[in-house]
Amino acid sequence: MRLEIDRKYGWSVEFYDVERIRVLLTGPLKELVSKHPSIFVSPWFERRGGELITHEQRDLILIDHTTADHAFASWLFRKLCAAGYLVWCYGLAPLAGENADMSVRTLMRRRAARYLPVLSTLSVGDPNLRSRMSIAASEEGRTLPCWMSDLSACEFDALLAAITPARFDLSWPTALAMVETQLVNGGIAKPLDVETGRRIALSAYTRETLLLERPERVYSNVFAVKVPVAVYAYELENEDSIIDETIAEKWAYVRRGNFLFSFLEAPVGLPLASGRPHQYAWRHYKSHLGVKSQDLIKMLVKRSMFVACYRAGFNWCKNRHTFYLDEKEQARHGYQHVDKVYTHVSFTGQRSWDSGDYSTKYRYQLGPVFRVSFDEEGTVWVMLRLYVRVTDCDGKLLDVKLIPARRKRVTKSWWNRQWLQRTVGMMQFIAGDGADITSHIVVGNGKQAVAVEVSPLSWECPVSIDVEALDRVGDFQSELAAVRDIAGSPGPDLEAESDA
Repeated sequence: MRLEIDRKYGWSVEFYDVERIRVLLTGPLKELVSKHPSIFVSPWFERRGGELITHEQRDLILIDHTTADHAFASWLFRKLCAAGYLVWCYGLAPLAGENADMSVRTLMRRRAARYLPVLSTLSVGDPNLRSRMSIAASEEGRTLPCWMSDLSACEFDALLAAITPARFDLSWPTALAMVETQLVNGGIAKPLDVETGRRIALSAYTRETLLLERPERVYSNVFAVKVPVAVYAYELENEDSIIDETIAEKWAYVRRGNFLFSFLEAPVGLPLASGRPHQYAWRHYKSHLGVKSQDLIKMLVKRSMFVACYRAGFNWCKNRHTFYLDEKEQARHGYQHVDKVYTHVSFTGQRSWDSGDYSTKYRYQLGPVFRVSFDEEGTVWVMLRLYVRVTDCDGKLLDVKLIPARRKRVTKSWWNRQWLQRTVGMMQFIAGDGADITSHIVVGNGKQAVAVEVSPLSWECPVSIDVEALDRVGDFQSELAAVRDIAGSPGPDLEAESDA
């Protein structure tokens, strides 16, 4: 065998028995073990925070931080991974079952090529972090502090105070460039290719699924409507006849030319022509008296909802063309949720804008906006959307330019559940006192009544959303945005972030 290999390849081969290989791998060649985890199983070597521990291997960029700076540390982790470095981040590592502080110290001593502590006004006082920084700073050239706040050198011991930090509080792009330059000048290897680095960075950003394999009922903002089969058509004395606007608050009608259309009999006092009203079954007519039947029914159902809103105590805003509740103080209204639990919800409230001497207060009122439609089977549906009306504390509408930001301030913490609560609560409030999830908004009497269910259309989905995971993603985005605002810097390079 040796002669054949020597003749064919020119190699001089020496064969080792198993015991000799074992002695070498547990002695002078033990660094080979951790470099080949696909060959050697876990009992061969020690792990800390998901990383292998050896005395000879110093190739890791270690990002150390506290919970307060998790968003920034995660961003820095992704940027350095995308650049090709092998990075370990305290907030992203699998530390379950370990002493986290001891694991960081072990990695810092035996694997870290560079130690990057993230420091801010919230984290600089953490005793464990300060202790780890002091240990790392004792070895010259190992530590590169990353400041997220304008800190003072007097807050650190002599070793740390002598190290020039990367000032992310002044500019994220500039400080990141400084960190990468220091790593290059220090000869830190880039073991990851571009694709691998970007894949690791992306997996750190979306590291948990948002779906659960269990059924969930999904609710909409659409409600079923029962519509009368017949419509009354009343002829006016002439086309110039004037009708009191307040009649629309109690009687739902549509005026087209010289005719008034309604599901209900007309109130007394209208300037009608003599004779009996014309009544017809609208489903048998695509168009009648020059009016398309489906368009007419949509308008009549919508006007019926307007009557119900007036009856419930809503006011009409002519400027915004929407309803609102004129409640001077924040009120909570009882209702029954879709899960049959009785609770409360608010449709009005007060918020503060700006701070200090520039602080002002403003009010908001939720109002219903209705849209009526037909499906393919001819069933009528009402869709409810909530409009956020914004005023000053005296009820005066704000300038149009000031409204979007304040409206966003009100609704920024409202997710699907909060919108559903307000939608269901609004429908039951319109239905009247004592309404529950099985009630109807009824306008009219008997066969001429329009009845709208307050229970929304829903479906049973085979999968569900992990709300807790979704909240963590939202918290991460909010924290990252807050850190960027506090820093007062241009923030991360969004285009480069998307490329990564």
